[in-house]
Amino acid sequence: MMTKEEFAKEMSEKMNEALGGKYEVSIQHVTKNNGVERTGIMVKDPDNNIAPTIYVDSLYDDFVEGRKTFNEAAASATYNVHAGMPKQKIDMSFFTEWDNVKDKICFKLVNAQRNERMLADVPHETCGELALTFFYPFENEEIGKGSIMIRNEHCERWGVTSDELIEAAVENTPRLYLPECQPMESVLGEMLGQGKQDYPELPEKPLEAGSPSSMMILTNSDRTFGASVIMYKDYLQRVAEAAQCDLYVIPSSVHECLIMPKTGEEDPERLAKIIGEVNDNNVDPQDVLSGNLYAYDRQSQTLSVAVAEGQGYGQGEGMELSM
Repeated sequence: MMTKEEFAKEMSEKMNEALGGKYEVSIQHVTKNNGVERTGIMVKDPDNNIAPTIYVDSLYDDFVEGRKTFNEAAASATYNVHAGMPKQKIDMSFFTEWDNVKDKICFKLVNAQRNERMLADVPHETCGELALTFFYPFENEEIGKGSIMIRNEHCERWGVTSDELIEAAVENTPRLYLPECQPMESVLGEMLGQGKQDYPELPEKPLEAGSPSSMMILTNSDRTFGASVIMYKDYLQRVAEAAQCDLYVIPSSVHECLIMPKTGEEDPERLAKIIGEVNDNNVDPQDVLSGNLYAYDRQSQTLSVAVAEGQGYGQGEGMELSM
């Protein structure tokens, strides 16, 4: 059985042949969130400035496990890259000026320890074991929706400080990515094909421990990197006041957090163990946010680690939410 690297090499040659040799086809090893390595094939049109990349990891798995032949995998990759190839150059000149981008700079929340190498190259704000990084949401009729990660070199080119970047992101993110508080049962309904719904910002009634509706999901209107809503100014405080209780905050993934009432009757170490098991078995490695169990206290208005990953109850440190 060929290795993934051999698979990617043969795939790139097959794609180049199918595309008539008109493009520059190369293998790319890309580091994603949490240091996860992905193997991609980049297809570049010499007359264009945007080059689509097809990641072959899932195609390789399909090939190894017999779900697709090599030719079927190559045909699928070739079709997707050809469909995603821009027909003309995309004007990116706007991105060279701070005044053109400052109203759309946003932040997202990632794990600082798992992204140590990446954080050395990007502006960020550390909050305990987590870190805020910054991005520019980008949408184009030809290439669809995407985002550009803000790197140190961008800040140098724009002549802006980290404080200016944070100030812009704190203003823009809640405006462009509205917070949502979703009942767990409604989200399960979406997963079963009942369609995406709009949800309110806050719980619509107090949360009662032990009731079927006691667990809610906090995310954003885009459902992408939605865990960052816990860093919105005063948002957790407003959630806790609407819920009329202190909260456990469970970092389900980078895309959402779960909340449930904190009454003192729960077993926090058991909850932390469940987080670890879910991270290990049910969350894509690049989507893991944290193995910690957090608690939000209404009176002190602070979020703190209730149980640190691999440690016992009460071993965590407090984390201020204001920036």
